[in-house]
This record gives sequence, structure tokens and C-alpha cells, in this order.
Amino acid sequence: MSMNRQYFPLSGQCLTIMAVLFLWLPLLAIYIQGFSTLLQGNIGELNTIVSERSLGLLFNTIIIGIGTAFSCLVIGLPLGYFLGQAPFRQQGFWKYGCLFPILIPAHISVMVWIDFLSEKGFLNKSLTNLFNLNHPLFNIFSIGGAIFVLTLSYYPYLTLFVLSGILSLDPSLEEAGRLSMDQRKVFMRITLPFIKPYVLAGLIIVFIFSTANYGVPSLLNVRTYPVEIFSEFSTFFNTDRAILSSFPFLCLITGFMVWHWWLMRKSNFAVLSPQTPLRDTKKVKHKILVSCLMGVVITISVFFPLFWLIWTSASLRSYVMVLNTAWYSILITLALATATATIAVMVSYVGGYLIVRIKSWKTSLLDLFSFLPLAIPGSILGAGMIKIWNHPLTDFIYGSVGVLILGYLAQFYSFSFRCLIPSINQISPSLEESYLICERNWFKRQKQIVFPLARQGFILAWILVFILCLGELSITLFIIPPGMETLSLRIYNLMHYGAYEIVAALSVILLCLTILPLTLLFWKRQKQSPHNKTRFVRTTNDHLETTF
Repeated sequence: MSMNRQYFPLSGQCLTIMAVLFLWLPLLAIYIQGFSTLLQGNIGELNTIVSERSLGLLFNTIIIGIGTAFSCLVIGLPLGYFLGQAPFRQQGFWKYGCLFPILIPAHISVMVWIDFLSEKGFLNKSLTNLFNLNHPLFNIFSIGGAIFVLTLSYYPYLTLFVLSGILSLDPSLEEAGRLSMDQRKVFMRITLPFIKPYVLAGLIIVFIFSTANYGVPSLLNVRTYPVEIFSEFSTFFNTDRAILSSFPFLCLITGFMVWHWWLMRKSNFAVLSPQTPLRDTKKVKHKILVSCLMGVVITISVFFPLFWLIWTSASLRSYVMVLNTAWYSILITLALATATATIAVMVSYVGGYLIVRIKSWKTSLLDLFSFLPLAIPGSILGAGMIKIWNHPLTDFIYGSVGVLILGYLAQFYSFSFRCLIPSINQISPSLEESYLICERNWFKRQKQIVFPLARQGFILAWILVFILCLGELSITLFIIPPGMETLSLRIYNLMHYGAYEIVAALSVILLCLTILPLTLLFWKRQKQSPHNKTRFVRTTNDHLETTF
């Protein structure tokens, strides 16, 4: 028997690949539909792709993606660099404050800034009266407004990548450089070249997430591809037309994602070993100025939204009304997020184990297939789900909560894959080879060896998918069965009616549900010994740098 089959039985390999391909069915339907139309050469359909309207949508979408990526670079690069230095890294306020916007869904943040920066918003009216202007100073209902809101929501992703690169750099390299160079030259010649792959990967992720976002452009009346896809479907109920109109955009972001996958596979990343001491920069130049800049970013991206939500919903009557009318939506959201996170972790664990332990063309293909869904907008994936499951034979799935679980799995299982692969990769194959002497059963080997050592990755993967499912909106709009409503969808629908007090109360409840698993995780961390806390920091860093 080959070593590959000893690691993982052939039947298990086939079942895993079939499970991933099953989740890929909506995506395959999208690509097949697009390419078949191009090969048939239907002039009318081709005119739809290259029409002036489609090119305008492509221009708006790309401008939002590039603008958001550049803005996140301006904010995230210095934040990630300084958070990696000891004076800031050792203070949890800065680290958690800069990363907290990840927990606030973008379609909730935009509601806050609409109230502040709309034509009759508080901030716009105050500035207009202060400077005696004839027109409002800011126009939130524009491409610039969309870039502003998306930047505040997505800059933590780039910060995470930069921070991961900084913490992975051996401090002795910088210390050697400081013997002959000042701090600026050390950063330009040693630090920046090392973290460049991390920065590039972070920019690609931000570009893809911002161009794929539906909630922010929709609420700001900015026409982008995700908004147009939903408009096409809701107006004509034609999934083929919706898929075709977005096909150029889909090819563009798929190309970016393949580039990102290739970059992360081929780049050499130096990771700290457990014996390497963490960087200990005792002094940071201009620490007060850096602290002020961090404080401004945290105030704008965290405190403003939280203050607005709490202030607007600061009525017991609001929460009583919300709990009486939305308790079913809350339970549905929790059940969907829990079920999706659990199934995603189970599938991703087996698939990740296969990718790490068995080197072949099949596992390379599986790795690529587990990576590409990161690039697919929820609106496009929703159209693919309808095309696959909206048939009489599969109506028992399409008309039930099962279709939402399948949609969420297809959208988010990539995140659990990227989180579990480094966790399994840290486990030496020699441990399993030694255990093979006395036990060949694959399940017992996982239970005794792999699972206990990869437990940290399991927890992080489950929490990540759980949080993403709580805030999901775009695919829910397409495939949610009649009579059912998630918390994010309820918030989105009530925004259009101006029920800000109720919306704010629902948003606070959603944030509490999001923070709950993280609170439990860090409470458990506080009970660990100092040695285990250091290990927690390093293993978490390893997951962060390869999650995407």
C-alpha cells in the first residue's frame, strides 16, 4: 500500500473531492453558461456584454475596487507595521480596536454614514452652517462615498496581512540592518521587500471584496455589477441574463484570484520558529503621533458606528419590540450560522488534510477549487444556485432552509479551508507515521494525533465562518425561501423604510451575536499559562498569514 493511501484511504479521497465538486455545482453552472454563450456567438447576447451600460458598470466596479484597495493600503500598511512593534502589540486596545471593523457588516456601517453625511445629515449640516456653504460639503451617495465606507470596513484585512508579515520577519534581520542604516532605510530595504507578498495578497483580497459587495453600492444608489445582477433578476426573473451581464466582471476577479493563489503557493514566507523570540522594539519614533493617528482611525471606523447604533437604539421599547417581532429571524440566523460553520469545518478538515498530506495533481486541483469561491460575489453565486436547484426534482431543497445552508457553504467554505490547512501543515508527518505502527484506522489516527494538535485551527475556522454567515446579505436576497428572514435581511429591508431606531436595535443584537464566540475564545485564553498564551499568539499568526 502506498504512503498516500496509508495517510488517507482512496475511498475517502474520492468522497472529499466529490463533496467539494458538489459545492462547486452553482459555480460550474455560471462558468458553463457564460462560455457557452460566447462560443455560440449570439450577436444579441454579445451586445449585452459589450454594451455601453455594461462598460459603465465595469468602470464603476473597478474604480470602487481600486479606490478601496489604495485607501486601505494608505491606512493598513502603517497600522500593520506599528501594531507589529512591541509598544503597540503589547496593548490589546490598539490591536483589537484596529481589527474590530471586521465584525461590523458593511451594510450596517453605511447606514451610519448615510445619517451623518447625507444632504440633511448631522455632519454635513454642521459643516455647511459653519462655513456658510451653499451646497453640502460631502455627497455620500456617490462612488467616493462607497469607497469611503468600504475602506472603513475592509482596511483591517490589509492590516492583518501586513501585521502577519511583520511578525513573521526574523527580528535579527532588522537588527543587523540597523548597524549600518537608519530606520527608514531598514524599512525600505529589508522590511518592505519581505512583506511585499503579504501586501499584494491583501490588496487583491480587498479589491475582490469591495467589487463583490452588494449592500453598500445598493444603499448608496451606485450602479455596480452586483447591484445590476440583482436588478436584472428581480425585474426579468431571468438568471441566464443576470449571469451573462456579469460575465466579464466574473472573469476579471477570477483571474485576480488565480493570481493570488499562485502568489501564495510560490512565494517563500519565512515564519518564526517557536524558539525565535518575538520582536522587542523598545522605542517607536513619534509614538504620540502614531497613537493619535491610530486613535483617529479607530474613532471613525469603530466608535462612530457603535455610538450611533447605541444612541439611536437607546430605548428599552425598541429592544422589546425587536425581540417580540424578530425572535424568529434571530433563531434562524443562529441556526444557519451554526450549521454552516459546523459542516464547513468538517468538509474543510478532510479536504485540508488531503491537500497537505497527499501531493498530486488531484490535490493541487482541489486546492485551487477550494480557493476560487473567495472571488465569487454572492449575487452571482445566488443566480447560480437558482439555476441548479430551482427544478421540480430538487424543490424539496430549494424551498427549504437547506438551500441557504448550501449557498452559505458554497460562499464560505473557502475560508475554513484556508484556516485549517496551515493548522494541519504544522503537524509533522512523522507523528502519524509512528502511530501507523500500532493503528492503521484513519479515524482513530485523527482522533488521537491530528485533531488535538489542530484544535486551534478548528476553533478559528468555525468562528470565522460563523461570523461571516451572521452578516451575509447578497446570496440571501436571491435564494431565501418564502416566509423566512435572516437578521441581516431584516435589517436591510427596514433600512428602506427609515425605521432607524428598530434597525439600530437589530444591528446591536447582530453585533452581540458576532462578538459572543470571540469573547468565549479570549476568555479561555486568559485562563492559559503565559507559555500557552505566547503559543496562542504565534499559532494565530500562522493562521492569519495563510487564511486567504
